[in-house]
Amino acid sequence: MKLRIKLCDWTIGSPPQQRSNLIRQLISSLCWVLCFLLFPTKAIASDVDPYVGIYKADIGLIPYTVIKKHGQRYFAHVSPSSVELVIDETGKFKAKNANIDIYGQFKKKQDGRYQLKAVSLYGVRHVYRREVLDPQRYISALYSDSQAYSEFSHPSSEQCAAPYPDARVAGEKWLKRSPQMQSLVSKIEGGRLDYGMINSLLILKDGELVFERYFNGWQASEPHMMLSVSKSLTSLLVGMAVKQGAIKDINQPAVSYLPDYKMYFQGDRKRLTLRHLLTMSPSLYWDNWLRHQDSSPNTAGIEFNGNDSVAYVLSQPLSTTKGSITYSGRMVSVMGEILRVASKQPSVSEYARKGPLSALCFQNAFWVKQKDQRSNVAGGVVLRPRDMLKLGQLVLNEGEWNGKQLFDADWINESMKPASSFEANGNKYSYFWWNSAYYHQGKKYPAIKAVGYGGQEIAIVKDLDLVVVKTANSFFSGSLIDKIMTDDVLPTLVK
Repeated sequence: MKLRIKLCDWTIGSPPQQRSNLIRQLISSLCWVLCFLLFPTKAIASDVDPYVGIYKADIGLIPYTVIKKHGQRYFAHVSPSSVELVIDETGKFKAKNANIDIYGQFKKKQDGRYQLKAVSLYGVRHVYRREVLDPQRYISALYSDSQAYSEFSHPSSEQCAAPYPDARVAGEKWLKRSPQMQSLVSKIEGGRLDYGMINSLLILKDGELVFERYFNGWQASEPHMMLSVSKSLTSLLVGMAVKQGAIKDINQPAVSYLPDYKMYFQGDRKRLTLRHLLTMSPSLYWDNWLRHQDSSPNTAGIEFNGNDSVAYVLSQPLSTTKGSITYSGRMVSVMGEILRVASKQPSVSEYARKGPLSALCFQNAFWVKQKDQRSNVAGGVVLRPRDMLKLGQLVLNEGEWNGKQLFDADWINESMKPASSFEANGNKYSYFWWNSAYYHQGKKYPAIKAVGYGGQEIAIVKDLDLVVVKTANSFFSGSLIDKIMTDDVLPTLVK
């Protein structure tokens, strides 16, 4: 580019003053045309990144990966997550996080861009080939074109008003008046310790989006894995089915909705109710935290890949522990099947797409399908952070959304209160939600949280009319949501 500009300056020179402006403009235009003809390769090469683009492998479920650049950092985006890469001058790469076993080589450069990407992920090798695809189609390719997902976005043919205007101006105001928020953003963008794993942070105060930031190459339009936040969404769908009358009473025996699985409800199992499933108490002997399943070391994987996940879950023995919960995503799986049967939809994802939840007008919303085509209600939802914010606002408003009551306020009072004395890090469990509290200047602020592994959270503080959403890749570190709320958000809001 420098060579071309210099040549053009020299060609034009300093034309005599007597020449008309028309001639001078004509010579200048001809010069630029000549420069583009003489130096096309240099003009293109300066704007070409050799790695960025979308690549496809011959893999049935998740065929695409997107290489993105954020500043001077590269990220491999494979639905529904992202990994930062370190790439050397030869095209060799590896994950920046040493805990992630991914490495490979970009190959076959053409017109300044690599055409192949050989990848080894935890010992499994694949070759990806560059695809010519409009960047606007990337999200659709990652999810809609994958056999692993079903979509529950709002139909594109119907118009939805965006509930939250652009928050950049409001966010800058927050940063200017809050040294805590300035420090927080600096730690995230600087990759300081665990903070560098945060991918998004959104704050809704008094019904207005006052802060919205994305990090590590993520953008507002991109959905993020929710993991166990999926459980909390499932709880809301159950509340909607109760309001519709599809579910009559959560004290009903579970078997009344699952006649095809009656053979599994013998003895004490006959007493299992929907409430037991929603509170995981008492539950099937399947503890996701203690991991003490002696007979099967990978029960979650067996369920996910089984021909009948519900039958497999119900075949597990009952827990002998009374009066406490046994945290298990498998309880959610059974509740999901009851929700599917009660709603008369082919999947929970379809109920989310067609039922009352559709009023929230989700965009780029997807749900992981298990092998038996059931929606993975325990951890398979993929949402934009803005749509996570809608869920928090829906709970904050006790089920009301744009003048419609999607579930009764009584459901919030019932489903959000602690189901037992069981605690985990000071949090008590309810109907797939967590009860918590934050303290500032000696005052207690009760909170409701949806919590997903790896740092996916929705924190709702009704006393402050506040919803905070965070997504992250904190799979090898703490989630930080409680520290952020206590050290940064509350000091900014409460003086």
